[in-house]
Amino acid sequence: MAAAAGSLMLPFFLVIVIIVSIAGASESTSEVSGSYLADPSRIQEELVREMEWYHSNAAYSNGAKYLDWISIPRGSAWCASFASWFLSTKCNIQVRQPNALNMLKTLVAMGAVKHGRDYSPKMGDLVFYSDNGTDSGSGHVGFAMGDGGVGTGHILGGNQSHTLGCRSGRTEDLPRISTRRFYAFCTPNYEASLTAPAAAGKATGSTNEEKAFNFFVSAGYSRESAAGIVGNMGQESGVNPQYDDGLNYGVCSWIEGRKRNCIQYCQQKYGDKYSLAGQCEFVAQEISGIRGLENLRSMKDVQAATELFELKFERAGKPNMPRRIRLAMECYQKYGK
Repeated sequence: MAAAAGSLMLPFFLVIVIIVSIAGASESTSEVSGSYLADPSRIQEELVREMEWYHSNAAYSNGAKYLDWISIPRGSAWCASFASWFLSTKCNIQVRQPNALNMLKTLVAMGAVKHGRDYSPKMGDLVFYSDNGTDSGSGHVGFAMGDGGVGTGHILGGNQSHTLGCRSGRTEDLPRISTRRFYAFCTPNYEASLTAPAAAGKATGSTNEEKAFNFFVSAGYSRESAAGIVGNMGQESGVNPQYDDGLNYGVCSWIEGRKRNCIQYCQQKYGDKYSLAGQCEFVAQEISGIRGLENLRSMKDVQAATELFELKFERAGKPNMPRRIRLAMECYQKYGK
């Protein structure tokens, strides 16, 4: 797509979509509509719709919606939270990274393709900045609009001038891709996200504890890791998928954005927000996008697996680790031998 000096030219059909979205801006687009996006033009349409929605909802200023979804404090930098939210809820690429450069590493580990400065980005590609020129530390991430490369194309991301996209909320005012801070382009594996199953596990057994354990083992986790996950579920909810005290929900006691996403997943796939299979599948999805859990699947120490899952996944305020470990050990003794 060619851009005239300082403006972003959009195809006619996209202009119509934007007009329609403005007319309905009072409705939140925060939930998945029932199908996931892979076509680049549809990805751009949805990005523009989300920007229009954001600028018409003052209650969600400073990235509150995306920070709540990823469960980090409001007031934090939120470019990676927005990108994670969009990829997870709109494209079924389950990544949850509040740090831009860590997000790049996670996506590459999930099969995304990293490109250098000379690459011509397409709609749906991500743009990563680095403040120190390396793959660690602070940076920025946004979506390339497919109208040019470094210095010429435009970028739509969170926390740009402390808002989504740009202050005006108009595509023609989006900033150009920075030549000074540019680090890499990245093409997520959109097509694979449409066909990849949430998990290959089967929740079979006579108790919820046994069903959850068998789910993770059949999904490819070691018996030790499966016991560690179930031990955490025991502490959080008693491995009760119907656990719901108004704040905490499900086997992992999800809250806020993670709670909403799990409920949505279970309702869409199983028609029941209390589905144990659905909640286990959602756990597997979340694990795949959390940096630090890459080796959880193959761990051979029950206690270490229990501690790692609590540290990276549950992040409990008062974890009561002795009880988690005891429950995990008991689970392993019953079902892991």
